[in-house]
This record gives sequence, C-alpha cells and structure tokens, in this order.
Amino acid sequence: MRSSKIYSPPRIKSLALLFVIIMSLATLVQLNLYFCRYNTKGDDIYYIWKDSQTIASGKNPYERILSGNMVDNRKYITYFPLFYCLVALSQVLGLKELSYGIFFWRSIFVIFDFGIAALIFDVFYKKKRTILALFFALFWLFNRWTLNALLKVYPDFMAIFFLVVSLKVFPDRRLLSLLLLSLSLAIKQIGIFLVPLYLIWTWQQPASHKKKIMQLGKALILVVSIPLFISLPFILTSPLGFIKSILFSLTRNLKGSFYSWSIAEFLGLTAVGSRLPMLALMIPVYLAAFRKQLTKFTSVFLIFVLFVDFSPLLFDQYFCWLTPFIPLSIAESLDYFSVSKKPKPD
Repeated sequence: MRSSKIYSPPRIKSLALLFVIIMSLATLVQLNLYFCRYNTKGDDIYYIWKDSQTIASGKNPYERILSGNMVDNRKYITYFPLFYCLVALSQVLGLKELSYGIFFWRSIFVIFDFGIAALIFDVFYKKKRTILALFFALFWLFNRWTLNALLKVYPDFMAIFFLVVSLKVFPDRRLLSLLLLSLSLAIKQIGIFLVPLYLIWTWQQPASHKKKIMQLGKALILVVSIPLFISLPFILTSPLGFIKSILFSLTRNLKGSFYSWSIAEFLGLTAVGSRLPMLALMIPVYLAAFRKQLTKFTSVFLIFVLFVDFSPLLFDQYFCWLTPFIPLSIAESLDYFSVSKKPKPD
C-alpha cells in the first residue's frame, strides 16, 4: 500500500517537475557563466552602469541631454530612474567594477527570468494542463529573445515579472495590481500602453457611476505614484533635463538595433507623428476590451503585438515583452474552448 503511494501519478508529476526546475536552473546558471565572456561595452547595461555612477556621485544624469539636439542618440537615460538607483546603490555598497556588477545583475535577472517561467507554469498547472505548463515554461526560458536579453543584461526581466504578477492579481487585489504596474513602469515604462486597459478594467468593476469615477482617479494616482516618487529628486534638480530625456524616445532618429521599415516611414512621418499608426491601431483593442470582447491576457498580447510590429523603433528586447503573453493568451483560450465544449442542457 505504501509503495503505491510513493509511485502514484501525482508523485511522479511532482518529481518530474522538480527535475525540470533543477535542470532549468542549472542550465541558466551555466549560461550566466558563459555570458560572462561576452563584452557588454557599448550595450545598454554599460551606459546604465555609467549613469548609475553619476547618480552614486550625487549628480543628475538626466542633465546630459541638455547639450544634445533631441534627434541623435548619445545613449541618454530615457527611462524612469528606479533601476539606475538600484545599480547606484549596489555600487555604493561595494560593486565598483563593471565585470562584477554585470555578473551580479545578470544573476538577479536569472531569478526574475525563472520567476516569469514559474508564473506561466502556474497559470497552466492550475488548469490541470501539466504538459503545457512544462512546455511553455521552457518556451519562455530558452527562446532566443530571453537568452539574448540575459546575454546583454537587460533590466526588462524585472519590469515584465512585476507586470505579469500585476495582471494575475487583477481584479481580486486591484490596489496591489495597480501598485505592481506602477513598479513595473518605474523600472521600464514600456508597459505604459497597458494603462488604458487597466483603467477600462477598473471602470468595469461593479459600482455606482460616482464611485467608478473615484476609482479611476485613485487608479491613476496609484499608477503614477512610484515613478513620480523615485523621479522627484531628478525633476527638482533638472526639470527640463528630465522631461527632455523621457520624451527623447518620441523625437529621436528612427534607427534601432533592428532596422526595418515601418509604416510610419513609408508615410513620411517623423518624431511624435511616427507613433500615430501604432496608437491608432491600439484604439480598436481598447474599445474591444471596453465592450468585453477581449480577455485580459489577449488584450495585453495584442497591444504588445502592435507595439512590436508598428513601433517606428525596434529593439531586440521588445520581443521579450511580447513572448510571455503568447502562452498566457493561449491559457485564456483554453477556458473558452472548455466552456464551448460543454454539453448544452436539454
């Protein structure tokens, strides 16, 4: 009787899952050691490190853009400063050498990378789709965009992790969800295009019209709270430098790490105008979400598809924002097909 329990199917599944987790972690650690031979000079993390040194010395790195022309990219700091402040803190605490800092932060990103895989696994596992859970966790961990982001030490893993957690806990813990979105934006504000979706979902919560308006206002305050709080010292010391740095992504030349023509370039659009086709196509997604014609993860997936396919600038890390929502949107579709296959009552 005891042996049958030991070798029961649930036990075997747990052991198989544990084996996959251990092997995945071991592989990622090995990749981290391999990546240490990659020269990051010239990549974003190199300039993040330099700007963080500026913060650690008590200066404002957002001021650098004041000597620029808002067109040519001189590796200005264009994101909110939370991650830069974390890197500066690590430098103050003793990580003075770039090579040690690279290894430390890549190791941190491996943890967040695996955390994203665990979140994807959890969604499918709760639906009793163990095979798909394992498949999509491995799909996230070892696809080329994830590995490339680990190689180049992009901080996107942290922002994506908090974003996925935020989406998972909405609407059950809406305030926490909004704060997690705010935290994600404070690290890297690519998720800014999801803010209208969060406001739509907040409006759809059952409440009176007056209370809905109050909830929207509260939601907006929560979303901007962390980026604003962490940015205040930089805004106060150089308001123009901070504003121009954040807006630089809208005015810079249209060449990213992947140079391919966008519809904006075919239309001759530049600067802010080059973002109009992307934003125009996002409006139907917002409307469909408002009419409850799209599920949560599917709405997010479509927004990031539009971001990758229609943004006038295309960088390799953008694909990391799209990739986890492929399995997450599939998970939602499993619910739809499960319901549609249920026999109708006589």
